[in-house]
Amino acid sequence: WCEAYMDMHARVITGETARLEFEIIGLKGKRSWLETHAVPITENGLVKQLSVTRDITARKAHEQALKESEQKLKAAEAIAHIGNFEIDIHAQTVQCSEELLEILGESTRSTQFGTNELAAFIHHDDRLSVIQSVRQSMRESATFSMIIRIQRKNGEERYVHNVTNIITDSNNNPVKLFGIAQDITDSKRQEDSLRAAVVEKEILLRELHHRVKNNLASIISLVDLQKKAMRDKSHHTGLDELALRIKSMSLVHEHLYHSEKLSHIQFKDYVTTLASSLRASFALVRNVHFVIQSDVAVSLDIAIPCGMIVNELLTNSLKYAFPDGISRMGTTPEISISMTREGTDYELIVSDNGIGLPENYDWENAATLGQRLVRMLGQHQLGAEIHLDCSNGTRFEFRFTFKDKIKELLP
Repeated sequence: WCEAYMDMHARVITGETARLEFEIIGLKGKRSWLETHAVPITENGLVKQLSVTRDITARKAHEQALKESEQKLKAAEAIAHIGNFEIDIHAQTVQCSEELLEILGESTRSTQFGTNELAAFIHHDDRLSVIQSVRQSMRESATFSMIIRIQRKNGEERYVHNVTNIITDSNNNPVKLFGIAQDITDSKRQEDSLRAAVVEKEILLRELHHRVKNNLASIISLVDLQKKAMRDKSHHTGLDELALRIKSMSLVHEHLYHSEKLSHIQFKDYVTTLASSLRASFALVRNVHFVIQSDVAVSLDIAIPCGMIVNELLTNSLKYAFPDGISRMGTTPEISISMTREGTDYELIVSDNGIGLPENYDWENAATLGQRLVRMLGQHQLGAEIHLDCSNGTRFEFRFTFKDKIKELLP
């Protein structure tokens, strides 16, 4: 600093006014910053130096802290791809950060330019709607937030998330706009790519469910052909029941094919279709009234075993519960199906108001294929507790817990 001081002194002697900031180290090692202002004066024909020196250590510390803060902000903006800007509404000028210039592809130009120049970077297809939105925010003095598509001068399109605050005067008139713009192009492209992949997978899944349904329909046709080829009609009933069981599985895939969510179907819609199909198969009991209650959407893992259980129990009710076409109490035959859910706990109830099962009937050890299927699907596949009530017709209750694997993967 001694050389700098002597240089300042030489300039003052020649008639210049000078100023010098310099750092000194005290006897105890303490560092201090000083500022000297020097002016020339003439005394007795000689040019002399008049100087005033003051301690500016605190000011220099503030300046250094501000500089470091600006550097950190600049680094943070670069890392997050966030630029900031300030628009003077009356002067129609824009002051922006270096990072915003990087986003706009204009890193070599001045950080100040006109509002029309800034608007020119907005994609021409979106420019009018963006300007209208900004003007609406200015009228309401409300914060403006929008994803804006911009186009660099080289034709490259980028996407920025812009948030702008309206600064008003004492009369609540907008005077400035201050905002930030974050380059989200990479995440936007990834999002578009994921969305396209999801659409592609949905198409493939729909095609898969459609083909499975068609394949099951082909199997049903083969069963029907086999039945027609058999001279011994005693086996026809078994083949008809087999076709109905396959049909219950086919309906699941048909509903999944038409469902908005390919992973789940509305249980009520599915059972309604299944019940209508079974009623059409048993022409003698067309007067049976179905009561179906459920607002539960179920996955394939629940729909197929529950659908087959419902198929077996409805078949039994339609075949045996109403021998004279009336209920146990002489009223209209009625079959009820309900599915409820609380968290991961499900309850399926299938009941009828028919004649009921024989008093000493041991359904858990019944040898019929239908009852064995109900036990196997309920106890082993669903892990359900099964309760049978024959006090007023026949009522089967299935209580089980099921954790949806797809929903567990979602945040």
